[in-house]
Amino acid sequence: MADDFGQAAERHRRDAKKLAEHGRYQNAGHLIGFAAECLVKAELTRAGITIDWKSGLRCHFPALQAAISNSGYGHVMSKVSQVLAPKFLDGWTADLRYEPNMKKADAETRWQNWHKDVDSVFKQMGRP
Repeated sequence: MADDFGQAAERHRRDAKKLAEHGRYQNAGHLIGFAAECLVKAELTRAGITIDWKSGLRCHFPALQAAISNSGYGHVMSKVSQVLAPKFLDGWTADLRYEPNMKKADAETRWQNWHKDVDSVFKQMGRP
């Protein structure tokens, strides 16, 4: 089965928004980070770059951001250069799936920040 990072990005984003609509901000925030990762990987794949362990690109944020910068593929990401900025998805990691429950207000604030970051990248890539 071939990876389809573009479809995964759309699916994760859609599900994250649905979770947020129901006040499930902590999981929505976690999922929106995966949407951003998949969108970035879709762009790299579109440019002909292989996403695998050998390339160092089959990883999660923030390691993915560093791998892109270190690999010299940053030029491919010029359309969405804010993805490589240090504050993009500030504090997001795949390991958040293990974190304890947060206060709803704190999770909502975090969701709002991450959602704004990710929406801007989707828009810059022509995906409203």
